[in-house]
Amino acid sequence: MMGDRSEPSHSIRSATSSPPSPALALREFERAAAESPADSRLWQAALIALMRGRVSDFDIGSGMAMGAARPLRVAVVTSYFREDAATLHRCHASVLAQTYPCRHIMVADGQARPEVSGWEVDHVCLPRPNADYGDTPRVVGGERAVALGCDAIAYLDADNAYRPHHVESLVYRHGATSAPVVYSGRTMHFPDGQLLPVTDPEDGRTHIDTSCLFLVGPALAMCSAWLAYPRPLAIIDDRLFVRMLRVRGLDFAFTGALTLRYTVHYAALYRTQKLPVPTDARPALDLTPALAYCRGLSTAQWRELEAAVGFPLEGFVRSLAERSAQWPE
Repeated sequence: MMGDRSEPSHSIRSATSSPPSPALALREFERAAAESPADSRLWQAALIALMRGRVSDFDIGSGMAMGAARPLRVAVVTSYFREDAATLHRCHASVLAQTYPCRHIMVADGQARPEVSGWEVDHVCLPRPNADYGDTPRVVGGERAVALGCDAIAYLDADNAYRPHHVESLVYRHGATSAPVVYSGRTMHFPDGQLLPVTDPEDGRTHIDTSCLFLVGPALAMCSAWLAYPRPLAIIDDRLFVRMLRVRGLDFAFTGALTLRYTVHYAALYRTQKLPVPTDARPALDLTPALAYCRGLSTAQWRELEAAVGFPLEGFVRSLAERSAQWPE
C-alpha cells in the first residue's frame, strides 16, 4: 500500500511571481483531486504538506467548506465493539469538533460502555455481538438516522477520527454535484496517532473505505444493504457495499480532501516503517474463508446471492483475495 513519496510538480499553480501560501496551494490540489480522484500525485501533495507541517488538520478540506445549496440534517453512524473508552472518546470528540452540525449515533455491538450514555450521542445498545465487522450495527444506526428525519448519513468506525472540515466538505461537494454518494480521502495513522508517509493506491480507484462514505437522497435507501450478503462475506463489507451502490447507477463525487484519520494495525506497515511490531498488531487479511464459502454455494444459491448484490460475485471475491495482503484494513 506504499504510495509514491516524491513531491509532484505544482502544475496547477498560477503563473505569478510568488508561489501561493501552503493553505492556498492545498486548496488547489484538493479541487484538482476532486475532479481526478485516481491521480495519486494530488493525494501525495496534500499528504506531504501535512507531514512537513505546512498545513494543519484544520486546513484539510477547508477550501470545500463554502456552504451547500441546501442545509442537510446529517447523522454520523459509529459501530463499536471492544474499543476502550479513550478510543471511543477520540472518535466522538472528532464529531463534536465538526464545522458542520451533525448528530452522532453510536451503536454498541453487544459490548456497551456505560460512559457513552453520558455523551452527546444517540447511544443504541444491541443485546449481543453480531460478529460481522460492524455491519448489523451500521444498519441499526442508519435506520435510526432515517427514522429521526436525517437527510444524510456519514459513517465513522470507532478507531478512526474526522478532521474538522470532514462533514462540511462532504455536504458542500454534494451541493456542488448533486451526487447521492460522496466520499473523502484518508491519511493512515498508527494507533498512537503517528501519521504515516503512505497512501493506499486503491483509494480513489477501486476502494472507498466505510469511514469516507456519505449517503444522501436516493442513496439513503441503501443504508440497510450492509446485510444484503451472507455474513461470511462481511470481511469485505465496504467493497461489497460500494460495488452495490455503483451497480445501482448512483452517482459518486469525491471531495478531494484527506479529511479522515484512518487507524491501521497491520504488522506489515510497522515493518515497512522499520519500527518494532507490537504484540497486538494484525496479520495480513485472509480472505481464504470467504472464497471457500463462495465455492461451496450451489447454483441456486449463487443465483440468489448475485440477485441480492446485483453483480457477479465469485470473480470479484477471488480478485480481492489475490491482493488482500496489500490492504490497509
